[in-house]
Order: sequence, then structure tokens, then C-alpha cells
Amino acid sequence: MKLLTPFRFLISPLSIAAINLLILWPLVLSVADLIESIRIHRDFNEAVDTVSTIAIVLIGWGVALEERNVLRGVFGMAGRPDERWQHGIDEACHRAGVGVLILGLFAEVCSEMIHLPNRIIDTSGREHPLLAVGTVLLSLGGLILVRLIIQLIGSLGVRRDNPRISPGESS
Repeated sequence: MKLLTPFRFLISPLSIAAINLLILWPLVLSVADLIESIRIHRDFNEAVDTVSTIAIVLIGWGVALEERNVLRGVFGMAGRPDERWQHGIDEACHRAGVGVLILGLFAEVCSEMIHLPNRIIDTSGREHPLLAVGTVLLSLGGLILVRLIIQLIGSLGVRRDNPRISPGESS
């Protein structure tokens, strides 16, 4: 466990919020580019790759987010005095992680359907609507990440030793 100690900061609320911002940057730029591609009916091959790439990022990050509790155990950070506060962060990350994971998976399905040969699923002429659905799903994933950033930053103002307050609880 001591080998992993320098990486503990990666699961702090501030680090997770920063990583969300790093993911949001290409996500927002990609969504803007996808909207333009769909609007002017640009060749869809690059747009398919864009949806697929951002979807894979959301899938991977979603898995990491939803398993924050497990990572805390791996890093030896479970069972500390601020466990209730940490549990609230874990719950918020789990919910957001599942959300971006599922949205990323369905966005990837949209892009992969276009790649299937038309003799299997005929998507000819439907590429841009499928890309639009994928773009909406990616956008929703981005909104989930923004919401999580707000929750994580807000959690920093919560007293960690107060057993009655959990940052993951909805008001």
C-alpha cells in the first residue's frame, strides 16, 4: 500500500473536479464541432470517430468514478474519522459515474451502428440523426460532470467531522 500513497490525491474531491474539467474541455469542443458537422451535413466519418472517442473517455472515467469507494480502500483511506463525509463523496461519484458510463455506452452504440455494414443494419441516410443522438448523449454526460464538479466543490465547505452531514445527500 505504501507504493500507492503518492497517488492518494487523485481521489480527492478537488482532483476529481479537476479531472472532470480536463474531460469537459475536449467534450465541449467536440460537441460544438459535431453540431456544426450535423448542421452542414459534413462527411460523417470524422464525426463518428469523434463521438466514439469521447464516448470511450466517458465510459472509462465513469467506471473510475463509480468505484471511488473501492479506490479509497486500495489506497488505505477507508475507515478514517471523516468516513461519513467520504461516503457522501463516494455516493455522488458513484451516481455520476454510472450516468456518464451509460451515456457513453449508448453514444458509442450510435457511432458503431453507423460502422456496421448496411446489409446488417441499413443506416444509409440516417448517419446524421444517429450522430445527433450520440451528440445529445455526450452533452448530457457533460452536464453530469458539471453537476458533479459543483457537488465536489460544495463538499469542501462541509465540516468533515459532523456525523449528521453527508455531501452526497440531496436537499
